[in-house]
Amino acid sequence: MSQEVIHAYRHLLRTSLQAIRYANPARFTLQSHLRSSFRNPTSSFNSQQISKTLEFLNNAAKYKGLEDKIVRNLLQVWGCRDRGVPSSV
Repeated sequence: MSQEVIHAYRHLLRTSLQAIRYANPARFTLQSHLRSSFRNPTSSFNSQQISKTLEFLNNAAKYKGLEDKIVRNLLQVWGCRDRGVPSSV
């Protein structure tokens, strides 16, 4: 892996954890999805998309608004799918 990809992974992980405020169940769901997406050989790396995602996650970390709700709901759906539980969202 190139240094650019490694730095992007670390920035996304750190910013995402700040956005969910290090909540325990969501933290592990986030880590597993981020790892699988970066380990997928068919996925492509786009630095512009990464920077826009980081901006979105920074807003989710700063403000308890729409971005925060989107991140939390997304992680809840991912967590329910991982455990095989039907989601109520």
